[in-house]
Amino acid sequence: MLLLWLVACKPDGLAPLPEPEPEPKGRLSIKLQHHWENPANTFYPETWYVHSATADSFLFNKLRYYLSGFYLLSADSHRIALPAAYRLVAVNGGVFTIDLTDLPIGHYAGMGFYLGIDSARNFSGQFAGELHPDYGMYRNAQEGFNFLWATGSTPAAPNDSFEYRLYGFDAVHPVHRRIEVFFGQERLHISADHQPELGLYVNTAAFWGAGAGPSHRHSVLQPGAEAAALAQRFVSAFAFEHIHQ
Repeated sequence: MLLLWLVACKPDGLAPLPEPEPEPKGRLSIKLQHHWENPANTFYPETWYVHSATADSFLFNKLRYYLSGFYLLSADSHRIALPAAYRLVAVNGGVFTIDLTDLPIGHYAGMGFYLGIDSARNFSGQFAGELHPDYGMYRNAQEGFNFLWATGSTPAAPNDSFEYRLYGFDAVHPVHRRIEVFFGQERLHISADHQPELGLYVNTAAFWGAGAGPSHRHSVLQPGAEAAALAQRFVSAFAFEHIHQ
């Protein structure tokens, strides 16, 4: 009876509760500055370079790789996951820009992401955006995508050329590698009213080094120890350069 009385006495025309304000979000522009060994030596495909550690000459015809799984790092190295994004970096020379949106507001000491594509998306059969097969990185339904594809010329190789295709999820020899970059004493400030710029160096000569020249590593087309070693070397190519707030 009491419940019926309360319902009967409910006043008409009560205003609905206000919708909560959406949480403000920020944006970020990442500038990948590709160079050869020295940041002052801007990298361009179809250009010959000499590797100081191996004394070999190289010319890239193609360098493409996927970055995904972006996250920000707090001052205590806590990871703040960002909205899912898969970015195909097709290196044409100089700076390549990645724009990220819907980022949490805050001050950050570093950033991380992965070389390649996570296994769930790799085998999902979803080809939206930069995962479309027309970009030339998709292999097949069993293997998914190339995480990195590099081709070029070098007189040091038996056939005067090199080609690297990194893909797959070999548990013993992984190529899906995490890359983390810390900003030292600087902080990246994400806010709703402006878009900061984060500059990262990418040393394209990092594929090779002392004892790891193209004479014995000129063709890596399958998962395994050589593919994992190349992936690890490429992960080491990334370094912090600047923050422009």
